Amino acid sequence: MPASLSTSIEPPFSSIPDPRFFFPSRQHDEALTTLLEGIETRSGLLVLTGERGIGKTTLCRVLLDRLGHHIKRSFIFHTPPTTDNLIQQIQDDFGLPTTGNPVQDREDVRTPFLVQNRLDAIGALFQPGTHPEQLIQVLLARELSLLYSLTASTVPTLGDSKTTCDHLEPLEPEELKDYIAYRCMVAGSRGDSPFSVGAVTKIYQESGGIPGRINRICDETLHSTATYGLVRITDDLIVLPDSETVGSERSGITQPSGALPFVAPPSQHA
Repeated sequence: MPASLSTSIEPPFSSIPDPRFFFPSRQHDEALTTLLEGIETRSGLLVLTGERGIGKTTLCRVLLDRLGHHIKRSFIFHTPPTTDNLIQQIQDDFGLPTTGNPVQDREDVRTPFLVQNRLDAIGALFQPGTHPEQLIQVLLARELSLLYSLTASTVPTLGDSKTTCDHLEPLEPEELKDYIAYRCMVAGSRGDSPFSVGAVTKIYQESGGIPGRINRICDETLHSTATYGLVRITDDLIVLPDSETVGSERSGITQPSGALPFVAPPSQHA
C-alpha cells in the first residue's frame, strides 16, 4: 500500500453509498441545491437522473441529511412489488396507521420521500383534485435511459403538481485529482493522493468520469499493488476490473425532444 494511505482506517473507494464521501463536484453540488430548493418550494415531484454509478444514491442520502428534523421522510431503495406494498412501507416509515393512504391520513405534515423504482406507482400517491405539492413530495432517482423508455400512458397523471428536474453528468477531468484526494482524506489518510498525474489521466480515460467506475478502478488497483511498497502508483499499474467499460466505449443516451412523458414542460410552472 502506498505510504500516503498507510494511516487510512477504512477503504477509501468502497462501493457503498456513504454521505461522508460525497464529493461536491460542480454538477453534484448544483443538483443538490436544485433538489433542496425544490423541496422548500413544495415541488410535488422531483426527478434526479444520471447513468449507473454517477452518484444518485449518495446524493439522495446527503439530501436526507440536509433536511430539517421537522420534515418526515422515507427512503425507498428496493421498491416493493405492488403499489399497496409501497404505500404500506411509506406509512411504516412515517409512523402512520397501517390502513389508508398517507396523503389522506396526514395532510398536515410535509412528507418527501425517495423512489428508485416502480415508476407506475407514483401516480397512486397523487389524488385527483388535490394539490400534491402541499401534501406529499416525491424524489424519483433513475437512469435517464429508463425514464425515456416510458410512454405517457405508463405513469398516471400528476395533475397540477409542480416538478423539479436535474441530470447528473460525469466529473470533469480537472475534478478527478481532487475527488481521489478527498476520498483518501475522508478514509483517514494524512498524505496526498497515491496516484501519479499520469495514473489519474488514465483512470479518467477508462472511467469516463463516472464516480462508481472510478471507485472500482482505484479499489482494484490499490488491492493489486498493496504488497509492492510503492510511494506512488503510476499509469502502467492501473488495473481495470473485469466488468469495467473504458470511457471511450460508454454508451451515449440520446434525449428525445420535449419533456419527460409524465412531467409538464418547465414553462407551465414558471
